[in-house]
Amino acid sequence: MTVHRYLEVLAIHPSYQRQGIGHTLLEARFSQIGDLPVQLESTPAGRGLYQKYGFEMVDELKVLLEPKEAGKTIDFPIMVRNKRG
Repeated sequence: MTVHRYLEVLAIHPSYQRQGIGHTLLEARFSQIGDLPVQLESTPAGRGLYQKYGFEMVDELKVLLEPKEAGKTIDFPIMVRNKRG
């Protein structure tokens, strides 16, 4: 069994996305984690950013929306980076 560090929620307000803030925050966190394996749950929109850092999707977390959108789900990728690439 591989033990992974868990990367907590990282969210950038839409008004500030695509300005390098996510990259800066990830780099700071990775400098603390080093080459240890890491797991996280991403938003669908964040999947591409994490893939650039070597994360691979290993599963999906299906979240059922509230009654006003009954029956709809959002699929959150569960991603792992085994080694910094």
